[in-house]
Amino acid sequence: MHIVLSREKLHQIAEATLHINNGEIHAKSNSDNMYTSVDSLSDKLAKQLNKHKKKMNHH
Repeated sequence: MHIVLSREKLHQIAEATLHINNGEIHAKSNSDNMYTSVDSLSDKLAKQLNKHKKKMNHH
């Protein structure tokens, strides 16, 4: 897992890349608060992982 937290002017940005068996999952979130960005990033990653898990179970 690779996580990058950065700031561009007034935007707090959180990015993450997860390396999984069949490739990568990438998500990015930004807001005016870093905690909000990280929380949103976590939600996005969870949704993508669940989607990937469902796809793998159907094959």
